[in-house]
Amino acid sequence: MYRAIKIEKRREIHVIGGAKELTQNQLTTIAKQKGVIDFKVSIGEVHSAKRPERKFKHFHYILNY
Repeated sequence: MYRAIKIEKRREIHVIGGAKELTQNQLTTIAKQKGVIDFKVSIGEVHSAKRPERKFKHFHYILNY
């Protein structure tokens, strides 16, 4: 499960995913859903959740287009 937020001003899509890493195909599908054809992934780091009492990590991708 993931959610994608398109930030028009900065020409970015932020994809906040679950514990599993997303594949390139999944990222391409997300970008197409948001109306973006060409993009590059700038960050594929693991970030801990904002609330540390919930001990899970998620993947955060930023797609620049």
